[in-house]
Amino acid sequence: MKIVSWNVNGLARCRRNGFLKFLADAKPDVLCCQEIKGECPLNVPGYLLFWNPAKRTNYSGTLVLSRRQPLSCQYGLGIEEGRLITLEYKDWKSC
Repeated sequence: MKIVSWNVNGLARCRRNGFLKFLADAKPDVLCCQEIKGECPLNVPGYLLFWNPAKRTNYSGTLVLSRRQPLSCQYGLGIEEGRLITLEYKDWKSC
């Protein structure tokens, strides 16, 4: 399983500057994005999208793109900043 983590510092701008090309070239099974700074239109065939934007405009937020459906998905730490998404998978093998 290939997992990639990326602090995009604004997903809308990142999308304009090659985000989808990176995704097509890297082909991760899971892509974890931090500092998305709000939701934006994103068409990514083959991926499920799990959004956790912050309540404040243009502030923090996370997004996970996954090729597999997780057993469960949980959002947040009890604060309204969109900083955490937890996905649980059945067949996770530790290193």
